[in-house]
Formats: sequence, structure tokens, C-alpha cells
Amino acid sequence: MRYGIFSDAHSNIEALDAVVGAYKKEAIDKYLCIGDVVGYATNPKECIDLVKRLCQITVAGNHDWASVYLFPLDYFNPEAKEAVLWTRQNLDSQDRYFLEPLKLIYKNEDLTLVHGTLDEPQDFDYMANEYTALKTFELLETNICFVGHTHRAEVFIQDENNRISYFKDNT
Repeated sequence: MRYGIFSDAHSNIEALDAVVGAYKKEAIDKYLCIGDVVGYATNPKECIDLVKRLCQITVAGNHDWASVYLFPLDYFNPEAKEAVLWTRQNLDSQDRYFLEPLKLIYKNEDLTLVHGTLDEPQDFDYMANEYTALKTFELLETNICFVGHTHRAEVFIQDENNRISYFKDNT
């Protein structure tokens, strides 16, 4: 099974189209979205429509839930809060119907998806260091977990002695 996995489109249809275009060259069997379909940019409806058509699974991101009043605005910086308020005004009932039931975690026999961390996923914490990664590894029931939210390419690996290594893309 070849998965096309992405997150944090944040209503940026041009970026999402570019990702989908790149994936079309990869013979993807199943598309999965790790949340934050909406937020920041000005094309929430177009991004939702594309994700609905393309993805078999989408988990909730903090912007997705905040845009449908399921996550408080207190956790957002001023720019993000403004983006959520704008997005709320620009969603129609079909958009809300898509976002409201999104689950926090998806798991199959191959992998787990979560926007933040497996430890209290409803808080949308960042997996930012070995300590937060350890909490997720302790709860992980599959061999691999894909996490969004940070907007950075990072890898946490737990070895057979439960030591965690951390790698990030510095570009």
C-alpha cells in the first residue's frame, strides 16, 4: 500500500494542488490528511472540497476544530485567531458538516495519524522534543505514527532500548 500523507494545507489551495500534483507521479493507493485543512489562507472551501474528494481519511487539526467551535480560541496567537474568525464566517453548512465529525486519531494495521500528540490529542500539543515524543511512543500501538501541526519535517525514532533520536530538516 502506497500512502500519500499530508497536513496543514491551511486553506492554501495552490500549495495543496502542488502537493497533489507531486503525489500523482507516485502511484498513491490511499490519501490521508493529518489535519488543518483550513486556516490562514483564503480558500477553505476549495481545500475542503479537494480533501473530501481525495482523502479516504482525514483527522482533525486545531484550526479545523476551532473553525467549527470545537476548540477554544484562547490557544491561538492573534494572527491565528483572526484566521479562525475569518474562516468561521466563510464556511457554509457543507464545510462545517465535513469538519465537525473529524476524529482526533486514526489507526489501522500499518500506521497511526494524529495532528498533535497521542497524549491528550484534543489539546493539539506540539511534538517538539524527545519528552513529548516519549509520551506518544508510550501510547503508540502501531509501528509508525504520522504527526502534523509543527509545519516542519521531523523524525523521532525509538530504539529497542526506548531511547529516542530526533532528526529534523534544517532547510
